[in-house]
Amino acid sequence: MKRYGRKAGDIRIVDQNNDGKIDANDRVVLGTPFPEWTGSLMNHIGWKGFDLSVMVIARCGQTMDNAFRRDQNVLAGRYNNVNVNYWMPNNPSNTDPRPNLDQERPENNSAMGFEDGSFVRIRSISVSYNVRGARLGSFFRANSLRIYATAQDPFLFTRFRGLDPESATNAGTPSYSTLMMGVTVGL
Repeated sequence: MKRYGRKAGDIRIVDQNNDGKIDANDRVVLGTPFPEWTGSLMNHIGWKGFDLSVMVIARCGQTMDNAFRRDQNVLAGRYNNVNVNYWMPNNPSNTDPRPNLDQERPENNSAMGFEDGSFVRIRSISVSYNVRGARLGSFFRANSLRIYATAQDPFLFTRFRGLDPESATNAGTPSYSTLMMGVTVGL
């Protein structure tokens, strides 16, 4: 490390060609933002007037640039910051470099943001109950009545530490969960 002018806890870049200096010749492809495979699964089950449908999507084998974590992780040691596992003498972490009061961003901080962006997301869950020939009061008769609840994006399973592995830059607004409830009347 000293050979490259680094201290303990600094971001380490590999000298790929072993020429004793870190330069453009040491660049490597870390991955691709395009997943190796994508998939989805939709399931619908009906029983005695009840309906349940679930949609699951997955993207696996892509490398994401965690722009939020890289850009919001100042590491100067004097600001509120992203909660990360900093390197310290009593915590020799290999996940995040040491804070340094003398620098806003550590050298080579652009290398910090690349992570596996694979995920499985429950896109929607919908539960409903259908009533045929429902009577709503003494004057109103419906052909059907459906009472439902739908949750959109309720669960995300990933090791990605950014806001949302499905967003284009994952530095903006993450997906949010929505719960909708309603009644559909068939006249």
